[in-house]
Amino acid sequence: MKPIFKHALLAGLCLGMTACASRPDSAPTPTPEPEDVVTESASTAIDPNVANGQALLAEVNLYQQAKKPLADETKALLVKAQDAVHSGERVDAAGLLARLMAHPQRTAAMYVLQGDYAMQTGEAEKAQDFYRQAVNANPYTYFAHNRIATLLREKGLFDEALMHYNRALDGWAGFAPAYRNRGILYDLYLGDKVKAKADYERYRDIQLAKQEDFASTPEGREVNAWIADLSRQISQAGGR
Repeated sequence: MKPIFKHALLAGLCLGMTACASRPDSAPTPTPEPEDVVTESASTAIDPNVANGQALLAEVNLYQQAKKPLADETKALLVKAQDAVHSGERVDAAGLLARLMAHPQRTAAMYVLQGDYAMQTGEAEKAQDFYRQAVNANPYTYFAHNRIATLLREKGLFDEALMHYNRALDGWAGFAPAYRNRGILYDLYLGDKVKAKADYERYRDIQLAKQEDFASTPEGREVNAWIADLSRQISQAGGR
């Protein structure tokens, strides 16, 4: 039976989980600002999966290194605009984004946010242009690469999508959503079950390092079911 999955209109935003036989077409992606907060637990440090997740999170974050500092007032405006966009308050978001984009120092995070707003208003091509401008502002912007890749995947441009997922992870090997999305690409579109399984495992490991009880959550059980399903498929195919 072919898997049934949902096609996301807004790349990088959360979708509900589907049955274990299907892989959603988009992954939860953290918002551009503020950055990820990683929590660790001594009680899980001996778990090899958690240790792997912690090692990935500890990799050099080239995006952070390349970021240019912003004035406190501009940071506050960016956070307000982010909250408005991701809560669906379009009128407030439009005004705040206009103020942001009038700023002489436009950052990658501003362009990503503008792209997210364009996706909400049904302007996917305009969104992709903003995401590409984000990459021009900071080539290591994994948020933008992840979103571009998912839009390309929706168009059937799988090789180019793979390139952008790879670039997202070049920016930071601890960016979990890119593993999940790249795993979906390998799994459902490119037919490489071995690579798909490895990416789902990396995604799981990072989530375990961030959230001790991840395996017992609905998403955690879902991801583990995908991994188990792929393990069976790989075994039946003789390890390929």
